[in-house]
Amino acid sequence: MMKLIVPTDFTVKSLQAVRAAMQAFPDEQLQIVLLHIMRISNDPMDLLMLPRERKYLSLFTEAYRNEVEKIRQQSNGQIDSIYTDFLYLGIQRVFNDYVQRHNVDALMLAEGLEWQLPTEYSIHPEKVFVKSTVPVLRPSLPTATIKTMPQLEEKISRQAAMLLHLDKHHHTRSIRRSTMSTNRFACTGSRFCLCWV
Repeated sequence: MMKLIVPTDFTVKSLQAVRAAMQAFPDEQLQIVLLHIMRISNDPMDLLMLPRERKYLSLFTEAYRNEVEKIRQQSNGQIDSIYTDFLYLGIQRVFNDYVQRHNVDALMLAEGLEWQLPTEYSIHPEKVFVKSTVPVLRPSLPTATIKTMPQLEEKISRQAAMLLHLDKHHHTRSIRRSTMSTNRFACTGSRFCLCWV
């Protein structure tokens, strides 16, 4: 069992780092903390409101939550646990203490992934990770393309259009020459999607 910290900026794209971690340790069961680091404001009122801070909950979009759950389900048990956490940081020692307290084995910074800073207080994870007391690993992003639903829908539309175009020009001739059942070629749009996506 390995416990990893994977930084998140709450975009679906940033979650590719989780898949990179899974590829880096295919034979390990993983506990993953999706961590977003923020610096503590100098405003005394912000400090007083910190325990009751709720405005950052809007960062947890439905798309983000759904992708986390999708990754967990597709891990086939490789991911033992995965959750998102905030860390308010004043000095580096706070992060080092967090890592020790949570028994973290390694920090993951996926190569080629650009991090966004969704709030004015967000901190780029690399600035903190490189000063940590545990190893920083830099796995490559997964080779397989992770497609979003709009991308899949566009691909399906293109393939359906190609099928209809071919069918319009060659349907009669191909059916006559075929020794197979005509039902094999009577493919609806939905059946086509299942065959080709």
